Amino acid sequence: MKKPDFTLRPVIAGLLLFGSTVASASSITVAGTDANFTFDDSLLGIFGTPTMAGNILYFTPVDFSALSTNGDGTVLTQSAINVLVTPNQGVKPSSLGLDERGAYSLNGEGSYVGVGGQISAFDVANPITAENTANIIRSSDLATHDNGMHSWVLPLSI
Repeated sequence: MKKPDFTLRPVIAGLLLFGSTVASASSITVAGTDANFTFDDSLLGIFGTPTMAGNILYFTPVDFSALSTNGDGTVLTQSAINVLVTPNQGVKPSSLGLDERGAYSLNGEGSYVGVGGQISAFDVANPITAENTANIIRSSDLATHDNGMHSWVLPLSI
């Protein structure tokens, strides 16, 4: 009996490059319900240690922030990770998703916040000709200037 298609949906706060091969002595693999996820745990940077739940690989960074005060100007916080997704025998993924989420606070005239990310998937046996990439950029409604904390969520699928 053929297993049904499924959706892989990593949930993170931050930036994620998803679908590249991982080649390092520090590579580890965690098993999902329908696929294995392999990544180099020494290169996770600001993402922190991932947690696996079903087919969801998620990260909950604790030191991810960008803070500009008293005219410091533009401050960027960015990071990228590579995750190799290997479906179990007989399983064919139907989509790959990325959810970014977090909070922001703005105070002062001219203050601005923007959020962006990218998800990229390709067949590691044929990486040049079979790539599927999508970008997310959001800044239009991240504009409440009251020094309070405001949540944001950016979903994306390919």
